[in-house]
Amino acid sequence: MAVLRATLELRRFDPQTDREARWELVEVTLPEGSTVLEALMHVQEHIDGSLAFRRSCRHGICGSCGMRINGCARLACNTQLTAAVEQARRMAAVRRLAGRGAPASADVAPAPVRVEPLGNMPVIKDLICDMSAFWAKLHAVRPWLQSLQEAPDPDRERLMTQDDWTTLAEGVLCLECGCCSSDCCSLEADEEFAGPAALVKAYRYVCDARDGQTHRRL
Repeated sequence: MAVLRATLELRRFDPQTDREARWELVEVTLPEGSTVLEALMHVQEHIDGSLAFRRSCRHGICGSCGMRINGCARLACNTQLTAAVEQARRMAAVRRLAGRGAPASADVAPAPVRVEPLGNMPVIKDLICDMSAFWAKLHAVRPWLQSLQEAPDPDRERLMTQDDWTTLAEGVLCLECGCCSSDCCSLEADEEFAGPAALVKAYRYVCDARDGQTHRRL
Protein backbone atom coordinates (compact mmCIF):
# COMPACT_ATOMS: atom_id res chain seq x y z
CA MET A 1 0.00 0.00 0.00
CA ALA A 2 1.33 3.42 -0.97
CA VAL A 3 1.99 5.72 1.95
CA LEU A 4 2.15 9.48 2.39
CA ARG A 5 4.56 11.24 4.72
CA ALA A 6 3.59 14.72 5.80
CA THR A 7 4.42 17.30 8.44
CA LEU A 8 1.60 19.07 10.24
CA GLU A 9 2.12 22.46 11.85
CA LEU A 10 -0.53 22.53 14.57
CA ARG A 11 -1.61 25.57 16.51
CA ARG A 12 -1.76 24.46 20.13
CA PHE A 13 -3.31 26.27 23.07
CA ASP A 14 -4.30 24.95 26.48
CA PRO A 15 -5.76 27.67 28.73
CA GLN A 16 -4.67 25.72 31.81
CA THR A 17 -0.98 25.80 30.91
CA ASP A 18 -0.40 28.30 28.08
CA ARG A 19 -0.43 32.09 28.18
CA GLU A 20 -0.56 32.25 24.40
CA ALA A 21 -0.82 29.91 21.45
CA ARG A 22 2.21 28.07 20.09
CA TRP A 23 3.01 26.11 16.94
CA GLU A 24 3.99 22.46 17.05
CA LEU A 25 5.40 20.33 14.22
CA VAL A 26 4.26 16.71 14.00
CA GLU A 27 5.25 14.17 11.36
CA VAL A 28 2.74 11.55 10.23
CA THR A 29 2.83 8.57 7.87
CA LEU A 30 -0.53 7.50 6.51
CA PRO A 31 -1.98 5.59 3.55
CA GLU A 32 -2.49 7.64 0.40
CA GLY A 33 -6.04 8.92 0.22
CA SER A 34 -6.10 9.94 3.87
CA THR A 35 -7.73 13.20 4.86
CA VAL A 36 -6.44 15.94 7.14
CA LEU A 37 -8.98 14.79 9.72
CA GLU A 38 -7.55 11.28 9.62
CA ALA A 39 -4.09 12.77 10.09
CA LEU A 40 -5.30 14.62 13.19
CA MET A 41 -6.93 11.45 14.50
CA HIS A 42 -3.63 9.62 13.98
CA VAL A 43 -1.81 12.28 15.99
CA GLN A 44 -4.39 12.09 18.78
CA GLU A 45 -4.40 8.29 18.92
CA HIS A 46 -0.71 7.53 18.42
CA ILE A 47 1.41 10.62 19.13
CA ASP A 48 -0.25 13.13 21.47
CA GLY A 49 -3.57 12.29 23.07
CA SER A 50 -3.96 15.83 24.40
CA LEU A 51 -4.64 17.28 20.93
CA ALA A 52 -8.20 18.64 20.96
CA PHE A 53 -10.49 19.03 17.94
CA ARG A 54 -14.11 18.37 17.02
CA ARG A 55 -15.26 15.59 14.71
CA SER A 56 -18.27 13.39 14.18
CA CYS A 57 -19.53 12.01 10.87
CA ARG A 58 -16.23 12.09 8.88
CA HIS A 59 -18.27 12.42 5.67
CA GLY A 60 -18.83 16.17 5.19
CA ILE A 61 -22.36 16.10 6.61
CA CYS A 62 -22.25 17.29 10.22
CA GLY A 63 -19.87 20.27 9.85
CA SER A 64 -18.11 19.53 13.15
CA CYS A 65 -14.53 19.50 11.86
CA GLY A 66 -14.35 23.03 10.46
CA MET A 67 -10.86 24.53 10.88
CA ARG A 68 -8.29 26.56 8.97
CA ILE A 69 -5.99 24.47 6.81
CA ASN A 70 -3.17 26.38 5.13
CA GLY A 71 -4.97 29.59 6.04
CA CYS A 72 -8.36 28.69 4.53
CA ALA A 73 -11.41 27.59 6.51
CA ARG A 74 -12.67 24.19 5.39
CA LEU A 75 -13.81 20.80 6.64
CA ALA A 76 -10.89 18.59 7.61
CA CYS A 77 -12.81 15.45 6.63
CA ASN A 78 -13.26 16.77 3.08
CA THR A 79 -9.65 17.86 2.64
CA GLN A 80 -7.26 15.32 1.18
CA LEU A 81 -3.91 15.33 2.94
CA THR A 82 -2.13 15.00 -0.43
CA ALA A 83 -3.86 18.14 -1.70
CA ALA A 84 -3.05 20.03 1.50
CA VAL A 85 0.63 19.04 1.24
CA GLU A 86 0.77 20.23 -2.37
CA GLN A 87 -0.96 23.49 -1.49
CA ALA A 88 1.50 24.09 1.35
CA ARG A 89 4.41 23.46 -1.02
CA ARG A 90 3.06 25.90 -3.59
CA MET A 91 2.43 28.55 -0.94
CA ALA A 92 6.00 28.14 0.30
CA ALA A 93 7.26 28.55 -3.28
CA VAL A 94 5.30 31.78 -3.69
CA ARG A 95 6.63 33.13 -0.39
CA ARG A 96 10.14 32.23 -1.51
CA LEU A 97 9.63 34.09 -4.77
CA ALA A 98 8.16 37.14 -3.05
CA GLY A 99 10.75 37.26 -0.28
CA ARG A 100 13.99 36.51 -2.10
CA GLY A 101 13.30 37.19 -5.74
CA ALA A 102 14.28 33.61 -6.54
CA PRO A 103 12.33 31.41 -8.97
CA ALA A 104 9.33 29.64 -7.45
CA SER A 105 10.77 26.29 -8.43
CA ALA A 106 8.70 23.14 -8.48
CA ASP A 107 11.60 21.55 -6.59
CA VAL A 108 10.91 23.49 -3.39
CA ALA A 109 10.95 21.06 -0.46
CA PRO A 110 7.60 20.07 1.03
CA ALA A 111 6.30 22.59 3.56
CA PRO A 112 4.27 21.70 6.65
CA VAL A 113 0.49 21.71 6.41
CA ARG A 114 -0.64 24.43 8.79
CA VAL A 115 -3.74 23.58 10.83
CA GLU A 116 -5.36 26.07 13.19
CA PRO A 117 -8.79 26.82 14.68
CA LEU A 118 -11.47 28.80 12.87
CA GLY A 119 -11.09 32.57 12.93
CA ASN A 120 -13.37 35.22 14.43
CA MET A 121 -14.15 32.95 17.40
CA PRO A 122 -12.52 32.55 20.82
CA VAL A 123 -10.39 29.43 21.17
CA ILE A 124 -11.29 26.96 23.92
CA LYS A 125 -8.39 24.59 23.36
CA ASP A 126 -6.17 23.75 20.37
CA LEU A 127 -8.49 23.49 17.34
CA ILE A 128 -11.77 23.86 19.27
CA CYS A 129 -13.54 27.23 19.15
CA ASP A 130 -16.29 28.69 21.28
CA MET A 131 -19.17 28.96 18.79
CA SER A 132 -21.69 30.44 21.25
CA ALA A 133 -21.91 33.77 19.41
CA PHE A 134 -22.25 31.94 16.10
CA TRP A 135 -25.23 29.93 17.36
CA ALA A 136 -26.79 32.96 19.03
CA LYS A 137 -26.78 34.87 15.74
CA LEU A 138 -28.35 31.92 13.95
CA HIS A 139 -31.07 31.76 16.59
CA ALA A 140 -31.67 35.53 16.33
CA VAL A 141 -33.08 35.19 12.80
CA ARG A 142 -35.71 32.78 14.16
CA PRO A 143 -34.75 29.85 11.90
CA TRP A 144 -38.00 27.95 11.86
CA LEU A 145 -41.15 28.14 9.75
CA GLN A 146 -43.62 30.77 10.98
CA SER A 147 -46.78 30.77 8.92
CA LEU A 148 -49.54 33.34 9.42
CA GLN A 149 -52.12 30.88 8.13
CA GLU A 150 -53.45 27.85 9.89
CA ALA A 151 -52.55 24.55 8.31
CA PRO A 152 -55.40 23.12 6.21
CA ASP A 153 -54.80 19.82 7.94
CA PRO A 154 -52.69 19.80 11.16
CA ASP A 155 -51.80 16.16 10.53
CA ARG A 156 -50.25 16.79 7.11
CA GLU A 157 -47.07 18.51 5.98
CA ARG A 158 -47.14 22.00 4.51
CA LEU A 159 -46.21 21.27 0.90
CA MET A 160 -44.44 23.57 -1.56
CA THR A 161 -44.01 23.55 -5.31
CA GLN A 162 -40.81 22.45 -7.02
CA ASP A 163 -40.17 26.04 -8.12
CA ASP A 164 -40.50 27.27 -4.53
CA TRP A 165 -38.04 24.60 -3.39
CA THR A 166 -35.53 25.53 -6.10
CA THR A 167 -35.52 29.12 -4.83
CA LEU A 168 -34.31 28.19 -1.36
CA ALA A 169 -32.50 24.89 -1.99
CA GLU A 170 -28.98 26.27 -1.64
CA GLY A 171 -29.80 27.83 1.72
CA VAL A 172 -30.98 24.47 3.03
CA LEU A 173 -27.61 22.89 2.19
CA CYS A 174 -25.71 24.99 4.76
CA LEU A 175 -23.95 22.70 7.26
CA GLU A 176 -23.59 25.46 9.87
CA CYS A 177 -19.91 24.56 10.20
CA GLY A 178 -18.79 28.14 10.80
CA CYS A 179 -16.21 28.17 7.99
CA CYS A 180 -17.81 31.16 6.26
CA SER A 181 -17.87 33.17 9.49
CA SER A 182 -14.24 32.24 10.11
CA ASP A 183 -13.08 33.94 6.91
CA CYS A 184 -15.62 36.79 6.87
CA CYS A 185 -13.80 40.16 6.76
CA SER A 186 -16.96 42.06 7.73
CA LEU A 187 -17.36 39.94 10.86
CA GLU A 188 -13.70 40.46 11.69
CA ALA A 189 -14.21 44.24 11.49
CA ASP A 190 -17.54 44.26 13.34
CA GLU A 191 -18.32 41.45 15.78
CA GLU A 192 -21.95 42.62 15.93
CA PHE A 193 -22.42 41.76 12.25
CA ALA A 194 -24.81 38.82 11.87
CA GLY A 195 -22.39 36.91 9.70
CA PRO A 196 -22.91 34.98 6.46
CA ALA A 197 -24.31 31.82 8.06
CA ALA A 198 -27.09 33.70 9.85
CA LEU A 199 -27.92 35.64 6.68
CA VAL A 200 -28.12 32.42 4.66
CA LYS A 201 -30.41 30.93 7.29
CA ALA A 202 -32.62 34.04 7.18
CA TYR A 203 -32.70 33.85 3.38
CA ARG A 204 -33.81 30.23 3.56
CA TYR A 205 -37.00 31.23 5.43
CA VAL A 206 -37.60 34.63 3.82
CA CYS A 207 -37.74 32.87 0.44
CA ASP A 208 -40.01 30.11 1.75
CA ALA A 209 -43.47 30.72 0.28
CA ARG A 210 -45.05 29.14 3.36
CA ASP A 211 -43.46 31.60 5.81
CA GLY A 212 -45.13 34.84 6.86
CA GLN A 213 -42.66 36.55 9.21
CA THR A 214 -40.21 38.17 6.80
CA HIS A 215 -40.21 41.64 8.41
CA ARG A 216 -40.03 40.31 11.96
CA ARG A 217 -37.24 37.93 11.03
CA LEU A 218 -35.11 40.65 9.45
